[in-house]
Amino acid sequence: MDKPPPFAARLWPALATLVLALAAAACSGGGADEVAQIRTQSQAATSAQQVVWLNYNGGTFYTCTRPCSDSRYAESFLVGTEFNRSIITLSPSYLGNAARAAIIQDLNVFFRAFNITFTEQRPSGNYTEVAITDQDIPGRSDPALYGISHVDCNNQNPNDISFIWLASGRPALSRLIAHELGHSFGLEHVDPSRTDDLMVAANRTYATGFHTSVLASEGHVCDATGSTQDGYTRLQSGLGARPGVILKYGFLLQNYAVWAPSGRAMFVHQSDGNVVLYRADGKALWATNTSGRSTSYLQMQPGGNMVLVDTANATIWSSQTHTAGAYFILQDDCNGVIYDEASNALWSTGTSTCGF
Repeated sequence: MDKPPPFAARLWPALATLVLALAAAACSGGGADEVAQIRTQSQAATSAQQVVWLNYNGGTFYTCTRPCSDSRYAESFLVGTEFNRSIITLSPSYLGNAARAAIIQDLNVFFRAFNITFTEQRPSGNYTEVAITDQDIPGRSDPALYGISHVDCNNQNPNDISFIWLASGRPALSRLIAHELGHSFGLEHVDPSRTDDLMVAANRTYATGFHTSVLASEGHVCDATGSTQDGYTRLQSGLGARPGVILKYGFLLQNYAVWAPSGRAMFVHQSDGNVVLYRADGKALWATNTSGRSTSYLQMQPGGNMVLVDTANATIWSSQTHTAGAYFILQDDCNGVIYDEASNALWSTGTSTCGF
């Protein structure tokens, strides 16, 4: 495997999950056989996906010793510390199917870049749970709250439990759920003035995503010295990138690629210097048209520009998207899109029909 460029060497372990290993020999022209070979050789490199269960069914939850939190056994220290009980039983939420579908749609936008999936069915294995009820929960430590989760730095526990109550009719409910999940994945409250950041403690009606914001003045759990929180970087560390995504600082060396989640398309940096978007059957849909150049890596810069750099460290192609925090995603519709942190599309390959 090629050695990453010096500036990225420090980031290589964390970024290993952003790319899928391809064959040592490059694919220079495409074709179904070559794409099938690359697919076979790239199956084992994805990180474990974080599963989130949106539990509208109610249930009984038990206290345990802090920092215990285990969705598989319905145990959480929050039952004791926040609700002052040893056991709580929550009634179901009667949110309608349309409201539930809209919540999952919103969550998929907020967490679009990360390796996470949402379900209303209780999963097997490891999963984070959001217990959602329409009832109030008497005895709460803070009567002004409508949701609670502990801050799990770097998402070390994949089985955390968050609680949300008085859910029906709650404005911006999907944002409240995203906020509590942010805590479960290691994010803390940010300054109240950042009303566009989902990690503001209140007034999230206009929040658009997880941003780089000044931390709130309260005590900090995950970073006792820093004054700002880069939400995307923390989530990247705790969740990893969704298949098909290149987050900021992420890069593709030659003979590396990302796949669309469904496997319908591949975005590959070839050894001939060309970066090509292929359909699964090997048809080339888009390219940087840099074949024959001595390229080193394709990078999603922290300033939001995606650049192709040659061995002399010169930029020979760029997306011209200068928006800090932007990221690239290869979608299931075969379109490669660069989004900003508020999920606005900044640039695309224009291949959303998969060439049909």
